Amino acid sequence: MEMGRVEKEIQKEREMWYGFSEYNERVAALKAARKAKIMEKLKGGGNMHTGQVADLLDISRATAFRYLEELEKEGLIMQVGKTGREVEYRLK
Repeated sequence: MEMGRVEKEIQKEREMWYGFSEYNERVAALKAARKAKIMEKLKGGGNMHTGQVADLLDISRATAFRYLEELEKEGLIMQVGKTGREVEYRLK
């Protein structure tokens, strides 16, 4: 009886962790696709503001800012301007 409960618990834990792994993979794929779309738009020429990225991807400005920050840390784009709404991003 006890062995059955232990096996059941182990199975539930495996299913839970598998679900997290699958979820994390989907989130990573979505993030990569969105960042690729930003890069594609920037390669088309010009600079982009955080608001433009938010509109392009239909996401919040905060999320758009995080994506732009990540691309900057990866060395793919650079920030033009210091702070505020005047900040733009362009290809490096």
